[in-house]
Amino acid sequence: MKKLQKREKVLLMVLIILLIILLPFVFLIYPAMQSNNAKQLTYQDLRAAQTEMQTKLATKPALEENLKQLQKTYEENTALIPSPMKNYDIHYFISGLCTNAGVTLDSLSIGDYQSVQSETEGGQKKDTLLYSSSLALSVSGTFDQSMALLNGLSGYPYVIVTDFYIDMTAPASPSVTTIKASLYAVPLPGSSEFTSVEQQQTASASASSESTAQASASPSPAAS
Repeated sequence: MKKLQKREKVLLMVLIILLIILLPFVFLIYPAMQSNNAKQLTYQDLRAAQTEMQTKLATKPALEENLKQLQKTYEENTALIPSPMKNYDIHYFISGLCTNAGVTLDSLSIGDYQSVQSETEGGQKKDTLLYSSSLALSVSGTFDQSMALLNGLSGYPYVIVTDFYIDMTAPASPSVTTIKASLYAVPLPGSSEFTSVEQQQTASASASSESTAQASASPSPAAS
């Protein structure tokens, strides 16, 4: 067997030393570093989630208070302007006012609810979430009774009397009073009226955005 020369012995010793150094790094230190990096990322994600949760917990009382305030505001607004009523509910409502005033309800015409339109800055009309129904009624009674009915109608903020006429040609007999009024309502979220106006407003906003985009994309006369 050939003996190793001194130079070969040195190279062999260097190789053995390198193996002694590299093997623990490859099989022990490097995997530990990878595992540590993964744990560090997981720890950062958990810390971020913890911070987010603590923020939500800190704002929970304020959110609950805001929710209570919104519910209170909604109840107050509902008392001022109710949701659209059915025709029989409107008839019951007007009949009750006539009974309280002492007049006889001779006739009552109830129009369909229509969205009250508002005018935009560009002069265009758009539907709103405020609806109105046109009422026309005829009652019989004394002048004081007719005035009591008008006062009763004016006591409701969602009823606006637009016109009335009291026939006083025969003062000895009960007079006939004709009244025209608008009955306002606000549809509840999720109702067909609410969804219709919401979709129309969304479509209008989309059309406006597309029109603006097309105007920006079209070349100006000077550029052509």
